Amino acid sequence: MAVIELKNLTFRDIMERDLIYFDSGALAECRHFCQLLKISYLPNLLKPMSYYELDGEYFKGPNQLQPEQYVHADELIFQDKDLLEKFQASPHNVIFVVDHQHIVGVVHICDYNKPVVLMNYYAYLLDFEHKLRDLIFLRGLRNEDMIVYLRQILPQASASNKRRIELDIERASKRTEQEDASTPGHLQGFSIHDLIHFARSKNLLDIEKDDINDLRELRNSIMHGLDVVERSGELFSFESLELHFRRIFTFVKCYRKLRVKLRKAVEENIRLSNRLRLQSLKDFDPALLNGSRLMWKYLDL
Repeated sequence: MAVIELKNLTFRDIMERDLIYFDSGALAECRHFCQLLKISYLPNLLKPMSYYELDGEYFKGPNQLQPEQYVHADELIFQDKDLLEKFQASPHNVIFVVDHQHIVGVVHICDYNKPVVLMNYYAYLLDFEHKLRDLIFLRGLRNEDMIVYLRQILPQASASNKRRIELDIERASKRTEQEDASTPGHLQGFSIHDLIHFARSKNLLDIEKDDINDLRELRNSIMHGLDVVERSGELFSFESLELHFRRIFTFVKCYRKLRVKLRKAVEENIRLSNRLRLQSLKDFDPALLNGSRLMWKYLDL
């Protein structure tokens, strides 16, 4: 099975570290900076956990930073609705990042568009596909079974999907002719969308249809490198961040289910293999049941 290095990202991974602090000796420049970036807050260099707020043409402060205005540097970037509420309540969807009671960065909703986020979830999606193929394979299903399934759904497919399914069937048929069923490259060439529906039809994975749509949209956005947080005029759309969070939570839920199902399938496969090996001992000469001599006979060396 494929081994992929996976990591849950924290705000330390995506925050902006190069901060501009409030300076009472450069008020015009501070005001220009805030207006240019369309932000209202500047951190206070002289007092930890405090900031100045631009109100019209003047700065107010220093103000003590409140819990709803910041996240900790080592918190995960995808959390429950409380995090979304912090972004929504903050002017211009910017919140501070703190570490050991000091402001160490800021994060804006557009930071979810950074390549490090896309690359991280690309790795998770790739691992999901590998695990799904492994689960289907361990349950004794092969290319031929997938081809039968695709032929069954072909008449009901939309015009836009029919040609894709026909090409998948054609490619899979050629692959089946060329390769042995036990090859590690099992179930290659099928779309993740069709694999999920196939696993669902075989009761291998419990996924709702709406969840499948969320997974498909999430995969498409990440595989094509699209901005998950979209622009809305001169600003970024908070609603697109909400939608992205929902899709991420759907993926996490389905990914956990898949890992449980795969672990059970692997355990059952090991148990079956172990039982077959134990049964094969019946054919051995008892005199050979000693150390490496058994191994030599078993391995036919």
